[in-house]
Amino acid sequence: MHATQIDLILGSALPNKLAYRMNSQETQEVQWEVDELLAKGSIRECLSPNAVMALLVSKKDGSIRIYVDSKAINKITIKYHYFILRLEDLLNELYGATSFSNIGLRSGYYQI
Repeated sequence: MHATQIDLILGSALPNKLAYRMNSQETQEVQWEVDELLAKGSIRECLSPNAVMALLVSKKDGSIRIYVDSKAINKITIKYHYFILRLEDLLNELYGATSFSNIGLRSGYYQI
């Protein structure tokens, strides 16, 4: 798996914020959540020198979830805008096709 690069606005100052205070139980919970997400493949290691803060938030049912505060880094990230093709155009491209595969549809979407 490869690391993704995030492009930042040239000349912008990197955010330097204090980490949220956590007790040892909260720290262990965050580490457990991160390890679980890494094992599932939902997240991957980032090689960026920047960091975003994470904290635990209580849900209505009493359980907790991890919250990642990336507002500071989002302010200096270059926003790339890509056009999303209309569904009608995609369906027109597929007219007459009789067999499909997940790989074919996925790669075909990016080739159109």
